[in-house]
Order: sequence, then structure tokens, then C-alpha cells
Amino acid sequence: MDRQSQRYNLLDEIDTEKDNWNIRARVTRMWEVLNIKTNNELMSVDLVLLDEKDNLIHASIRKSFVNHFRDIQEGKIYRIKYFGVVKNKDAYRIVNHKYMIRFYATTSVKLLETNDELIAKQKFELVPFDELKYLADKNTTLTDVIGEIVGISPMEKIEVRGKKLNKRLIELQDNRREKIRITVWDKFAEAINEDICFDNSVRPIIIITSTTVKTYMRKLSLSSTNSSKLYVNLDIPEVIELRKSLEETEFSLDEKEKKIESLQLSRSIVDPNEISKMKRTLLETLTFIKTEKEQSHSSDFLVPVEISDVLLLPSPSSSSHCQKRATAVTPIVPATLGYQRSAYSTAKEKA
Repeated sequence: MDRQSQRYNLLDEIDTEKDNWNIRARVTRMWEVLNIKTNNELMSVDLVLLDEKDNLIHASIRKSFVNHFRDIQEGKIYRIKYFGVVKNKDAYRIVNHKYMIRFYATTSVKLLETNDELIAKQKFELVPFDELKYLADKNTTLTDVIGEIVGISPMEKIEVRGKKLNKRLIELQDNRREKIRITVWDKFAEAINEDICFDNSVRPIIIITSTTVKTYMRKLSLSSTNSSKLYVNLDIPEVIELRKSLEETEFSLDEKEKKIESLQLSRSIVDPNEISKMKRTLLETLTFIKTEKEQSHSSDFLVPVEISDVLLLPSPSSSSHCQKRATAVTPIVPATLGYQRSAYSTAKEKA
């Protein structure tokens, strides 16, 4: 390391042992932290800083100090000193660093006219899909992921704490063709649209940062957060490598056409809220059947069901446990529900 570089501390050196740190770093991400419980009141402006050794650290500017640093711009390189260092949060950490930085009114921030190639433009802590299961429901650190968009749902508005928010579900695949679903909210739901997903001139590779990883019905599900950032087709090694890996698995034009067709079939993704609604409807139906059976020995019912498989079973008359049998099966395709590859039927059961 040359003398010029030695004037600055690296971000992996930062701790609480002293208070005279002097760093040179690029602001790679910048966002407002809002309090959704108080009508999105500003709480702080937060940053992710990156140094020349690819070290990352989370920095935060409290609301009362924001005006002191209104000239800070995402993507620029700054010299920063006279700041505080505190232990990183126990939950929902932005990056994997033991500490984080607090800006004060006395913090000095100076824009550097230095070699722009000195520090990388971006750095992410990308987690492979097959490792997401180890992070599920723990919430220690928010998660960055990369993948090709292969599915998208229509945008919908839902009410959250009295406020209507835009929402989409997207499906990403990695270089092993493994898939994961992410719920994206508000500005991200608007940013990811069908034009991006179905542009056949380039594979839509996205990186989304600071997501939560949850388990729902034994499947992993990710969700964007207020701290998330979305990047489409970045010119960085990780995106180039993934695109190359996916293209190498396509051996012919026919294979590519199959992929595009599959992508179009994936445009409608089942919403977990709809699944919950279906489960509630089924429970209500079964409760109704039980009540009717207690009141009458003979009733006809129309029951909506989803056929997921067909099994060869013994004749109903040979069963000593169930005396019901389906007397009619009629396909129904509701126009209001856009489930992917779902079949709906009604079974008329005779008690």
C-alpha cells in the first residue's frame, strides 16, 4: 500500500477502540429510513460505504443531522472523519460488519477528486439460492440475491396499516435453474414490469439487496424492505458470469424458444395471501358439510377443488370409512384468478 493510501483507515479496521478514524470510501447505496407507524416520517438517511479493499460498512445519519449532509451523492467517493462507531444491530443488519458508523453534526465529509477506478462502483454480499435456507426466519442480516427474472405477477394494490401499497411477486432463477420467489413492494413493484421481463434482446438479470428470507408453507420466500435497492442488468462481473452460465445451457434456438414460452406461462404467480384465502374457504366448506350432515341424511353439495394428481384407489363401495362418492365432475376456470397451471373443478358429492 502506498503512502497516499496509508493516510486512510480501511473499513475492516473500524471498531470502538478509538474515535479519530479517517476513511476514504464510495457511497454505493443511499436511502431514507421511514417510520411506517407514523405516516412514513423520516427517521434517518442511511448509506453503504465501500473502500478500495472491497470492505463494506453501514453508516447512518440521524434526522436531526440530515441537512448537514444534503450534498452527499450516491456513487461519489468521500473522505470522512470525526464520526462515531457503534456496535452493529442485532437484527436486520444491512451488511456483515461487527460495527456501523454514526454521522454527527461535527462529522467531516469531503468529496474527493480521485481516480474513479480506485474503488469499485458496487459490491454486494450475494447469497446463493441453496444457502438461503440457512438464513430463513433468523433476520440477523438482510440478504442480497441475484437471478434471472423468469416469472412476474400482475401488480396489485393492497392495504397495509391503512395505506395502499403496490405489490408484485417475481420469480428468479440462478445458474443451476433453481428458482426463488420474491415479493417486491411499492417502488420496486413499479420498477419491475413486463417490458423488462419479456425483452428478448437481453436476459433480465437483477440484483435486489436487503431482503428478508422467510419460510412459508415449507418453501422459501423473500421480500423487499425499506432498505432494499434494485439493479437491472448491471455491468459487473457477477451479472456477466450468470448470464454466460445460463446461455451455455442453451444448446439450440429451440431450447431458447422453450425458455421464452415457459417464461410467458410464468407471468401469473400464486400469491400466498390467495392460498390462505383458499384454505379458509375449504375450511368453511367442510364445516358447512358437517353441519348439513348432522341436520339431514341426504344433501347435494357443489365443492370447488384443485386437482393436483390422480391416484388409482379401491372402489368407494369397498371402503368402510367413507360412504361419499363424486357423482359429477365439471371443470371451472374462474376468470378472476390467474393461478399458474391450476385446474379447478367442482365435485358434486352425494351423502
